[in-house]
Amino acid sequence: MKVQFQLVALSMAAVIGLAGCGSSQEETEPAAATAQALTAVETQTATAEEIGNDSTYSGTVAPNETVSVFSQVSGMVAQVNYDVGDQVEKGDVLFQMDTESIRNNIAQLQASYESALANVKVAQTSLDTVNGAQTQIQIESLKTALDNAQMALDTAKTTYENTKVLFEQGFVSQTDMTAAEDAYKNAQNAYDQAKSSYDLTSGQMIEENTQKAQASLEAAQAQANAVQAQIASAQKSLRDATVTSPISGVVTACNVTAGTLMSSAQAPFTIEDTSVMKVDINVSEETVNQIALGDTVLVKVGASAGEDMTGTVTLIHPAANAAGMYGVEISLDNAAGDLKTGMFAEVSLTKEEGGDAIVLPRDAILTTGDENYVYIEEGGKAVRTPVTLGIDTGTQVQVLTGLTEGDAVIVSGQNYVEDGQEVRVVARDGEATQTAATEPSENAAASADASETDAKEE
Repeated sequence: MKVQFQLVALSMAAVIGLAGCGSSQEETEPAAATAQALTAVETQTATAEEIGNDSTYSGTVAPNETVSVFSQVSGMVAQVNYDVGDQVEKGDVLFQMDTESIRNNIAQLQASYESALANVKVAQTSLDTVNGAQTQIQIESLKTALDNAQMALDTAKTTYENTKVLFEQGFVSQTDMTAAEDAYKNAQNAYDQAKSSYDLTSGQMIEENTQKAQASLEAAQAQANAVQAQIASAQKSLRDATVTSPISGVVTACNVTAGTLMSSAQAPFTIEDTSVMKVDINVSEETVNQIALGDTVLVKVGASAGEDMTGTVTLIHPAANAAGMYGVEISLDNAAGDLKTGMFAEVSLTKEEGGDAIVLPRDAILTTGDENYVYIEEGGKAVRTPVTLGIDTGTQVQVLTGLTEGDAVIVSGQNYVEDGQEVRVVARDGEATQTAATEPSENAAASADASETDAKEE
C-alpha cells in the first residue's frame, strides 16, 4: 500500500508540474538553443602598456681583477703575513724575503764605489796639472834654447857668407871655406832641433797629455758609475724582497711558508678584487649592435636568493670568437660580498623596448597574406580589424595602429569566427560572464533518474 501511495503522489506531482511549467519551457528552450549555437569567445580589453623584447644569456660570476703576486728575489722566505681568505689593501706587505746576503753585497759595493771615487779624483788632478807650473818652466827653458840656437845660426850664416866671398877672391883657403860651411850646417841642425823640442812641449805635447789625462779621468768615472749601478740594482733587490699587494682584494691562494725556500712552480700569492664582479656572456651578431657601453641590464644570480641585480655593460668585444659570437662583459657591484667566484648567472638583455601602445597576446593576431588583423567584439558580433604590429616577443605583440584603448579584442575563439558573425562572450579579461553560467546541462535529467531509482528501491 505504501508503494502504491507513493506512485500516485508522484503521478499527481508530475501532472501539476507539467501544468504549471509548460509555458515557461516553451519560452526558454528556443533561447537556450540559440545561445548554444553561437560561437563561444573570450575577450580582452585593449590597454596601453610597456613592452620589451628580452633575451636571456648564461654566464658565471668572476672577480673584476685577479693578480698573481711574485717575488723578483729568490731565496729564503723570512715572514708571511696573510693567508687564504684574508682581506688585504693595496700596498699591504704579503711576505718578506731574507735580505742578509743582499745587505752584505751592498756594503761591499759601497766600499768599491768609494775607491772608484778616489781614482776619479786622482785623474781629475792629473788633467788639471797638464798645463801647470812644471810644464811652463820646461817651455821657458826650451824657448831660451831656441833663441840661442837662432843666434848661433845667424852668426854661422854670416861667417859662411863672408868666407864664401873671400874664397871666391882667393883670400881664403878651401879648408877655411869647408869649415865655415860645416859650422853653418851644424848651426842650422841645432836650431831645427831646438825649435822641434819647443813646439812639441808648448803645442802638441800639451794637447796629447791633456787627451791622455782626460781619458784616464773618463775611465775612472766609468768605473765609479758601474759600481754605482750595481749598488742601485742591489738596493732594488732589497726593496723587492718586501712583496706588497698591487690591489685591494681577498687572498685566494698562498703558496709560501716562512723559513723555506720559495718555489718557482706556483705564484706565491693570488689576490682577487671582489668589490666588483663581472659576468662574461656571448651574444649573436643580431644582438651585439643593440648593446652599448654603459647600458644597464638585469642579472639574476641563483645563489643570491634569485633576486634581480642591476649590472652595467663595461666591455663589448669588437671581433667575433671562434663560435661566431661576440663577448660582452657585465659588471656587478659586490660591496655586500654576496657574489662569489663561479656562481651561475643569467643576464637579461632588452633588444627592443616600447611603451604607450596596446599589447596583446601573440595568438590573438591572425594573418592572411601580408595583412595582420584581429577580431573585436561589438554588440555581440565579431568585427575584423586590420592592425599594424611593432615589437614581437613571441608571446606578446605590440599593436601600433588599428585599435583604441577599451576595444574588446577576441583572444580565444578568434580562429572560428568571421567578420560580422554573432558570438557568445563567455569570459571578459579572464572573468567568466553570465552567459557562460547559463549554458544547458544534464543535471535535471540526472536528478530525475536518481528519484526514480530511489522510488523503486522503496
